[in-house]
This record gives sequence, structure tokens and C-alpha cells, in this order.
Amino acid sequence: MRMLIAFVILATTSLPLTAQSDPVREVMAVRAGIGPAMRAKDPAALEKIWSPQMKVNSPGNTIMDRTTVLKLLGQGNIKYSAFKDIIESSSVFGGVVILMGHEELTEAVGPDAGKPKIRRYTDVWQRNQERAWMLIARQATYIAAP
Repeated sequence: MRMLIAFVILATTSLPLTAQSDPVREVMAVRAGIGPAMRAKDPAALEKIWSPQMKVNSPGNTIMDRTTVLKLLGQGNIKYSAFKDIIESSSVFGGVVILMGHEELTEAVGPDAGKPKIRRYTDVWQRNQERAWMLIARQATYIAAP
């Protein structure tokens, strides 16, 4: 009888875990919309992905909010002729997903246009009140040219 009770408890407590979706996979699905939205200069799409409180520690050594990044994008100051994203690590801490990796990119505008660069990043994602994943913080630093 004890064995049966233990089995029932174990089986029923593990069901919600197996039924839960993978937060990293969910974030990756949302994150996949960033590139197309940036190329299209679509602020409405980005506002669904980037939290209104999002902060970015930019590779230009400035701290920006979502409004500033959207303004720069709209003005054509953020544009790439080549872009490759390599995720090296993903972690889940409660309701937060952290992605770390590097990007191999070539800017299409500005003083470094045409010069390949490598940029390390950390992205922090959290669910909003509607349970949608949103980017709340990003840190990016240029490290080297390939």
C-alpha cells in the first residue's frame, strides 16, 4: 500500500513538470522576431518584444532605454549588412531567462560601416503581466574584429 501511495504521489507531482513548456524555447521563438522587425524598422513589432522598461548597455558605451533604441532605428542609425548570432549559454532562474553569446556583424551605416566586428552580449528576458516573454535588459560589448 505504501508503495502504491508513493508511486501515485511521484507520478502526479511529475506531471506538471513534463507538461510545462521550455522557457528557453519560448524565448527563442519570441527573439526570432527581432531581426525581421529591425530590418523592417517596425517599432510596433519591437514594442511587443522589448519591455517598456528595457535598458541597454550599448556597445557604444552608453545606457539606453527602449525609446532611444527605437528612435535610432527609425533614423536609420542601426543597420547591418551582415549579422550572425551565436548563443553560447542559456539559463533559467525562476521567471527569468538569460541568453549569452556573441554576434558577428558588419554595420551598414556610420563610421565603422563595412568593417566586420564581434560583439559579446547578455540578454535578460522576463514574462510581463500578460505572461508574454519580453527583453528587459541587454548588455553588448565589441570585443574584436574577426
